[in-house]
Amino acid sequence: MFRRLFGDSKTKDNRRTHNENEDALRTINHLQQSEDLMDKKLEKFNEEILEIQTKARQCLNKSNPDRIGAIRLIKRRKQLESQRDKLYQMKQNIELVNEQVQTSHFNRQVTESLNIGQQHLKRAQKTISTKKIEDILENITEQMEISNEINDLLAAPILTTEFDLEKELNSLNNEILTEQMTQINLPSAHSGTIQLSKEHQKSSLDKQLDELQRLTTG
Repeated sequence: MFRRLFGDSKTKDNRRTHNENEDALRTINHLQQSEDLMDKKLEKFNEEILEIQTKARQCLNKSNPDRIGAIRLIKRRKQLESQRDKLYQMKQNIELVNEQVQTSHFNRQVTESLNIGQQHLKRAQKTISTKKIEDILENITEQMEISNEINDLLAAPILTTEFDLEKELNSLNNEILTEQMTQINLPSAHSGTIQLSKEHQKSSLDKQLDELQRLTTG
């Protein structure tokens, strides 16, 4: 019931606003037509005044000047000029009123636009509360933190076990020893059997071990 009442009230307001706008437009149009009509009459007055002025000059330019005719024409010209001036003043009043009506109509339209805008904002703000905005921002912050944690986990290096590290270290040491052994200047092989004394064999072996130790320790 209340909805129907408010709906009817809103409809009546819209209808009244529409009627007021139509009335203002009709008034502006009527005043504009009056201005146009007065412009035409003023133009006609000016033409008649110029024609009478020309005839008055002709009366005086005759070989036998017609002063009476010239005076009569001058009086007629003055009457037309007086009517023209009054009509011109009336036209100025019409223009002034027309400007005021147009300004009033424009102000009403601006006021209606502002009213429509504030009503829209009011309806929109009913669906958006500060608490809802705070919840949205809080959820966004939380999701960003989770995303950063995921990125950190994905970017973390994969650690191997102690056994794998020890195995890798031993393999590297073996490669180094192999390379160092190839750098030792051992005597070339002989086709025959070389008989060396035990002291010489021991001395040669000691030299090789010393050389290997020197290369290992750098």
